[in-house]
Amino acid sequence: RLRGRRPVAALATVAGLGATLVWPALGAVLAALAGPPGWGWVAALGVLLVHGAGVPFRARRGEDPRWSSTAPLGAALVAAFLLESAMRDWLGLGVRWKDRRYT
Repeated sequence: RLRGRRPVAALATVAGLGATLVWPALGAVLAALAGPPGWGWVAALGVLLVHGAGVPFRARRGEDPRWSSTAPLGAALVAAFLLESAMRDWLGLGVRWKDRRYT
């Protein structure tokens, strides 16, 4: 049983996903919309550098590098699923997976 034993690990995972994949894209959108005039290109350059760094690794694994732009969305979804599952476990509600309930 892992109930309540690893909340720090779950939160650290969510923070890592947010810092490496979600924040650069979100920060670029915020900088382009609310930042000083003319800074949208700097935000776009930052996102290209962060996410472009993963393109060669995806290509080497045989994946289509054009899917690299979807990494922030994937990371956000994984983080949401992880938090929902962790919260249900910490509250004693159990976790459901493939129509099975784990308490």
